[in-house]
Amino acid sequence: MKDAATPSPEGTAFSLSHAQRGLWLLKLLDGTGTEQNLPMWTDLGPGTNRERTEFALNFLIARHDTLRLVFSTGPDGPRQSILPHYRFELPLSDLTSYADPAEEFDRQVRADNAKPFDFSRPLLRGCLFKLAGDQFRLYLNVHHLISDGLSNAIVQRELIALVDMLDKGAPPDLPALPTSYESHVREEPAWLASPEGAASAAYWRAELHPPLPRLRLADGGRPATSPGGTAFASMTFHLDAETTAAARAAARGVRVTVNTLFMSAYAVALTQLTGDDDLIIGVPFSGRHSMELMELVGLFANMVAVRADLSGAVTFADATALVNEKSLRAYEHSRYPFDLAVEQANPRRDGGRNPTFLTIFQVAAFLPPEHMAPQVDVGFYGKPDADRFAFRVNYDTGRLTPERAAALAAAFRTVVARVTADPSVPLAELRPAAPAVSQAAVTRGSRLQRLIDARHRAREE
Repeated sequence: MKDAATPSPEGTAFSLSHAQRGLWLLKLLDGTGTEQNLPMWTDLGPGTNRERTEFALNFLIARHDTLRLVFSTGPDGPRQSILPHYRFELPLSDLTSYADPAEEFDRQVRADNAKPFDFSRPLLRGCLFKLAGDQFRLYLNVHHLISDGLSNAIVQRELIALVDMLDKGAPPDLPALPTSYESHVREEPAWLASPEGAASAAYWRAELHPPLPRLRLADGGRPATSPGGTAFASMTFHLDAETTAAARAAARGVRVTVNTLFMSAYAVALTQLTGDDDLIIGVPFSGRHSMELMELVGLFANMVAVRADLSGAVTFADATALVNEKSLRAYEHSRYPFDLAVEQANPRRDGGRNPTFLTIFQVAAFLPPEHMAPQVDVGFYGKPDADRFAFRVNYDTGRLTPERAAALAAAFRTVVARVTADPSVPLAELRPAAPAVSQAAVTRGSRLQRLIDARHRAREE
């Protein structure tokens, strides 16, 4: 891939957001940072033209300042600058001579995704693949420092719209963006110092006040992960159309979203599988606190912690009401950088593990890649899939066996099937899918934990 970049004018460098700083430190700890690559691809229709597709991509690069960001380190720490101009040349790779073009595409994507980015250049690369005579696939890879799941969806949506305009002979035209990512980053310190920021800080200090419960989901006696990092595996399953429709109806009956109903079912499954009633579940949040940010490309995603003690819940409806209330409270304070909340709460560090939560739950318009490390014991993800729901479980193989991960998925499906028929079912009737685990293995080497520990030490010094 060839490109041409114009250096940024002096004096335009600015600091990283809290979320970006966390990923930057992960990059330093990891050495390559390839786990933060966010690949995506889009199938394009007959008549796809490389030059028009390249033009559309460069239009998008000029439109979103994050696609022209470059990063550096200096006396003041990591900084980022926006290149005023950047020209991207899109290569074309013809795979029609291969016996299985789709298999070759997968091989080349895996190879590209294993390569680190050069942070002195914009963190975007890609290729247009020809799979058949009239079948094209546009592959792009961006780094998490400049994007997140929703941002990738924006890139894909706008690219398809631009290519369609150009194919029809119309000039490219998209609504003007009301603000920029740079403005968002520069405004963060002022918000943190505001009364609203102070109120959010107080909320998280109270919610994360030590000692925190530790989920006993992992298999006792599992070997410790090597200091070099963790290994992850995935399993994917679906809820059929009938169960999905019943879940939507049950959610309406208890006046919550289907996302909240599924999260409540996940919390109950965890309780039944582990015997732990006091739970903390990490939930990735969009981080887009105003409408003017909704169409911007950038790293906005923030984590929130939903803490729910189900010991007093008698029925599933009780549990759902509690999870809903705690979720809404957490979302009210979702603008506060979660890594900063953890630093200020200063919970006990435990053998290289995440000090606040050991599982993540998210329902979104996409599933994360199978290789994506959730930085916890288990990441449990769902997305609507036509009239069904797809779920993916990414788990740390140093903490869970495949059998234990499968038991968690089975417990979730069992709870969903039971409560969609009757949301008022007593929790006592939802039997554990497997024996509870009383002692979790200690795993060292978590990159997220090293990030938190390093920040904690720096803060103390």
